[in-house]
Amino acid sequence: MTTFFNFIIGFCSFGSVLHAGLAVAALNEPINSMIRVQGCNKFITVSIFFLCLMFLAMGAKNLYENNF
Repeated sequence: MTTFFNFIIGFCSFGSVLHAGLAVAALNEPINSMIRVQGCNKFITVSIFFLCLMFLAMGAKNLYENNF
């Protein structure tokens, strides 16, 4: 079960960094481009979602290891 939590934590941290990088890449688009406006917001939102999921998995792993 610990391996499962480690996998989730690794996957979420990778996803978070990846989408943060995509948000930065979207900033290179022209100012009035829809890719810049919508893409940047979407990538930042997904990045924050992955971060929250990662912290939840860390907490769940901690509870699991301490109680079982």
